[in-house]
Amino acid sequence: MFALSEFQSGRIHVISAPKDAIVTLGSDISIDCTVDALAVGDSLAWWHQTTDSFTRLFLSHGIESGDVNLVNTDKYEIQGTYNLIVKSAEFSDAGVYMCEITGHGNYTAKVSVLGNSLLHAYLDVYQLDISQTVETSVTL
Repeated sequence: MFALSEFQSGRIHVISAPKDAIVTLGSDISIDCTVDALAVGDSLAWWHQTTDSFTRLFLSHGIESGDVNLVNTDKYEIQGTYNLIVKSAEFSDAGVYMCEITGHGNYTAKVSVLGNSLLHAYLDVYQLDISQTVETSVTL
């Protein structure tokens, strides 16, 4: 007789979904897609989309099957329960990353990779916008 598992297909719980990020050139990118577990029959894949391509980086068919496929272990790593690490960010690593859980949904994060001078310029503009907002709210 078949016993139902609490990790059966369709009962996956996403604990931490991917979030948009801005990182500096050469730093590691950490993108969460923490799930409680995958059962046999479930699958989780990481995808990277740029303007030119849509590439599968990782695929797992449930924890019991042991079927895990990581495209390039020098560039990518999976930590914990399916969090993606992109090592030494390059400009080509920018784009949309998608954690696809079969039968459950897709979770995406947009990642921007900036050189050091661009990051400082971005932060200067962002801080200027914050201070203008604060001044405006104080005067009202």
